[in-house]
Amino acid sequence: PAAAPAGTPGGSESAAAPRPAPARPSAPPPRDLLARHAARWPAFAAPVVQRAWTAAAAALEVEALLLAADAAACLAALGAAPAIVAAALLHAAPRGVVDAAGAEVAETVRSAAHLESLVAAAYRAGSPDAGPEGPGERGPDDCVLGDPARLAATLGAAPCEANGALVTMLVAMDGAQGALLVTLASKLAALSEASSCAAGGTPGPQGGAAAAASAWAGTPPRAGAAPTLALAREAQAVWAPVANRLGVWSLKAGLEDAAFGALAPRAAGALASTLAAAQAPAALCALRA
Repeated sequence: PAAAPAGTPGGSESAAAPRPAPARPSAPPPRDLLARHAARWPAFAAPVVQRAWTAAAAALEVEALLLAADAAACLAALGAAPAIVAAALLHAAPRGVVDAAGAEVAETVRSAAHLESLVAAAYRAGSPDAGPEGPGERGPDDCVLGDPARLAATLGAAPCEANGALVTMLVAMDGAQGALLVTLASKLAALSEASSCAAGGTPGPQGGAAAAASAWAGTPPRAGAAPTLALAREAQAVWAPVANRLGVWSLKAGLEDAAFGALAPRAAGALASTLAAAQAPAALCALRA
C-alpha cells in the first residue's frame, strides 16, 4: 500500500503485514538477516535503516534486537517510510544511540516513548496497588495495567469511556502517527513473543515474517506470565483500538489475536482447532459436494 504523506500507512491495506515470530532460543541472529529483509522490503535497503540496524546490533541484546527487527519488518511491510522503520529498530536502544541516528529518527523514538509513558501514567493513576513508594517507583510491568474501576474513577468515566478517551487523545496528538506506528508494532512484537513463551510456544523463523503463535497450547499461562497478561490487557484496551482508529487493520488484528491468546488460551486453542478442522481439505470438499 502507498504510504501517507508523513511516511505512515494509509487507511486501507492491500496485504496483511507479517506478524512477529514466536519465541526463539537466545542465539545470534542470522548474519544475512538484514540482507534478507532488504531483498523483501525496500525500506531495509535505505541508508537510514542500514545505519539504524548497525547501531541496534551493537547496542542491544540478541532478543531485543530480534524483537526490534520483528517490529521494523511489520512496518516495512505496511509501506512505512524508512525513518519510521529505523525508529522501530532503535525503539529500545539507549538514548545516546538514538540521538546519533539523526533528528527525525530520534524524535520519533522519543515521541513513542512519551506516548507509552502517557498510557502507563493513566493506568498507574488508577492502580489499586501503587505501593508505599508511590507509582513512580514501580517497574513498567507493574504499572501499565491499573484496575479498570479505579482508572474510571480517576478519569471520571466508565471503564470503556476512560479507555476511549485515552485512545482519542493518542490519535489526536499532532504529528504522532509515526510514533504510534512504532509503538503499535513494538507492542505486537513484545506481546507475541511473551504470549508464545507463556503458552509454551515453539521457536519460529526470525525476522518477523512468520505468523505469531498461530496455535495456542490450550493451557493457562504459567505463574511467571503476569507481565504478559498486563501487556495483553493494555493491548486489548488501548493499542488495538488505536490501530483501528488509524486504519492499520493488520496491526489491529495482530494485537487482538495475541491478546486473546494470552488472556484466554483455552478458548483461543479451541477456536484454532475448530478453524483448522473447518478448513481441512475433507471439510472443504464436503462443502462443495
